[in-house]
Amino acid sequence: MVKASKLIILFLVVLMVVFAGCNAKETEMQQEYNKCTSVCSSTLEDDFVTLDLCMEECKKEFPKEG
Repeated sequence: MVKASKLIILFLVVLMVVFAGCNAKETEMQQEYNKCTSVCSSTLEDDFVTLDLCMEECKKEFPKEG
């Protein structure tokens, strides 16, 4: 019974580490996308056509998953 408990706890710890790693990657991608759009907005605030093209490039660079 003790071995089963230890195996279950080990499995849960491994599962939590995997989920934490996946979530961190998605968060990092979102932050990089935000930086990209932020640069577009701050440098191209008066040129709407170029701003739109820049935003499209950000979308291509950082596509949404799922």
